[in-house]
Amino acid sequence: MTIDGDLLDEANETFLLNLSNATNAVILDNQGQATISDNDPAPTRSINDLASISEGDSGTSVANLVVTLSTASGHVVTVDYATADGTANSGSDYLASSGTLTFNPGELTKNVPVTIIGDTTFESNETFFVNLTAPVNATISDGQGQGTITNDDPAPPTPNLTINDATLAEGDTGTSTMDFTVSLSISSATTVTVDYATADGSATAATPPSTICCVCGSSAI
Repeated sequence: MTIDGDLLDEANETFLLNLSNATNAVILDNQGQATISDNDPAPTRSINDLASISEGDSGTSVANLVVTLSTASGHVVTVDYATADGTANSGSDYLASSGTLTFNPGELTKNVPVTIIGDTTFESNETFFVNLTAPVNATISDGQGQGTITNDDPAPPTPNLTINDATLAEGDTGTSTMDFTVSLSISSATTVTVDYATADGSATAATPPSTICCVCGSSAI
């Protein structure tokens, strides 16, 4: 019997050989069964990284990450998936999603759709992940795909920083506190920092107290 080879991962297969029309003999067992054992490895599956998707200003859009089998399979292949936060947050930047992908025999690709939420806030590009787990009839070669949500909102005007002048009576004893107020001309969508330091004018910053050497009477700082 001639057996055709293939590269398809599949169940073992059988065929039959039947005997009939015997001459000068009696057939006691007229059927033999042959089993073709599959020797092909299970396919591997991987998920791609999504280069980028613009968030939009309102409503939602869909980003598709593609899960791929390395080769076609003769079995039904399944794998679970679930989204996870990176710098993007589920609920405000995208909608969390999870489920099971099913590859019927011969299918090679499936999409994982992730809903992206639009806004008008200027911010950095943000990332989220889709993780693959619990494969059936296949193994996982790359179990995490990354999606990038690109900001499409214009940067706001750069705010100006100002500091007020302050006046405080010095008092006769002890110390008191003078407050200065640092203000932005407009609110900022990003964190603003500024360093500060005092400097002498006609007033002089206090120096640490001197100590007197009890032996020689000289002073030292």
